[in-house]
Amino acid sequence: MRHENSVNDMVLLKVKMGIVCGAFLAIIALSQSAYAGAECASLGGACDDGGWDPLAKLDEIGTGKYDQDVSESSKEHISGSLAIPYQEFMEGDSLKSVPEIAEILGNIGISQDDFLVIYGQCLPCGGGPSASAYVYWMMKSLGHKNVRILNGYVQDWKDKGLPVSSSTTVRPAAEYTPQFTDRLIGNYEYVKSSQPQVVDARTVQEYGSGSIPGAISIPYESVLDGDRIRNVNDLEKRFSILNKELPVVAYTNTGFKGSVVWLALEIIGYDARLYSYQDWMANQLTEQKSSDTQE
Repeated sequence: MRHENSVNDMVLLKVKMGIVCGAFLAIIALSQSAYAGAECASLGGACDDGGWDPLAKLDEIGTGKYDQDVSESSKEHISGSLAIPYQEFMEGDSLKSVPEIAEILGNIGISQDDFLVIYGQCLPCGGGPSASAYVYWMMKSLGHKNVRILNGYVQDWKDKGLPVSSSTTVRPAAEYTPQFTDRLIGNYEYVKSSQPQVVDARTVQEYGSGSIPGAISIPYESVLDGDRIRNVNDLEKRFSILNKELPVVAYTNTGFKGSVVWLALEIIGYDARLYSYQDWMANQLTEQKSSDTQE
């Protein structure tokens, strides 16, 4: 695939992680021509709604093999980056409203038609693609079809001899028109209904201390090989306990690291949603208080 490295053909968004841990993300906004006529990537899994696998290979945008990612202390960015604090998307432990997020994206020059490739990792959280997976899930929930995750990090770009910079750029404001969908979002009633298979993506220790009844333990670390998502064959084995004909809800305490398991499920073609244990416990407490009041 042809690589375009001019600022006109590639615009990057640098995002600082703030709510869960202090690391950096980046969103690459590629021009229409960069992926025009793109076919499914050859991961061997199912394609998402954008017409290809969620993971974009490094060589698809001209980069080399994976080495390491940029963290909070890094002073280098892929050239053309736009900077934005990740916490601007958040209100406490939750995402802001759809209109608010759309306004933020538009103000930094991202439109709903841009081709996006998200990359990054949260080193204080132990590394890996949890940060980029969470933002990918957020963008897909906004109805952004042309979005993928770079299967690699900034150092790979640099090792290829491609341009990095200590500064960021500014892009003209755009209008971001979301097409919000709740099909990727789990909620209490849906999980409680026993319709979906429920995956507890927390650690084994957390699972043992208390879990949603009937949940299956598949820790988020188990779908990773180092700092990267495992290959499709490995993922199929990890999820072999699940019925692929039934929907799945994956959760962790806030949903942040659970997004890694959700992403892995999407890669191999499951109908998956993301949920949080905090929401489950809050609703359980509400029901208990209601029951106590009626007695």
